[in-house]
Amino acid sequence: MTTAKELTQITNVWKNLKYKGEGLVAAVIDTGVDYTHKDFKAPSDKSKLKIKKKDYDVGKKTLKVKMLKEKLH
Repeated sequence: MTTAKELTQITNVWKNLKYKGEGLVAAVIDTGVDYTHKDFKAPSDKSKLKIKKKDYDVGKKTLKVKMLKEKLH
């Protein structure tokens, strides 16, 4: 599996139900990370990962985001 299309099996929806998502607005409301979740516990092998700025920096001070909060009722 290499894409979200495969994971969600969206191509079956497109093919069988004829839905394409055109004309729809989608939103993700992120409430944060549950750091107490069991999958976030410290690893027993104590291995470390070093993340460099180039791995996460988008290179801009601000990102252009269009807020559509009026549609979230």
